[in-house]
Amino acid sequence: MFKKIAAGIVGVLSLIYIFNPTAGILEIIPDNIPGVGNLDEVTFSIVIIGILRYFNIDLTKKFGPAIELTKNEEEEKKMNKKQKTRRGKWQKN
Repeated sequence: MFKKIAAGIVGVLSLIYIFNPTAGILEIIPDNIPGVGNLDEVTFSIVIIGILRYFNIDLTKKFGPAIELTKNEEEEKKMNKKQKTRRGKWQKN
């Protein structure tokens, strides 16, 4: 029970930080630093995604895989899997 409450609180605080109601006055890393200015927003976004997954809301399933395999790649993957299982059976005998 405590874990769910703590996760919920961290999630709400992360959302508040992402929505930035202070208009940039309160920031962990200022956005005008080149290269690292947006790392705090990225971190809090990852935290939000992790907490949503903790509560069984998986955004990766809603948006699909990042890379879709072509039919040839899928067939090649299946063939490699079959070959590995055959090798394992042959080695046992």
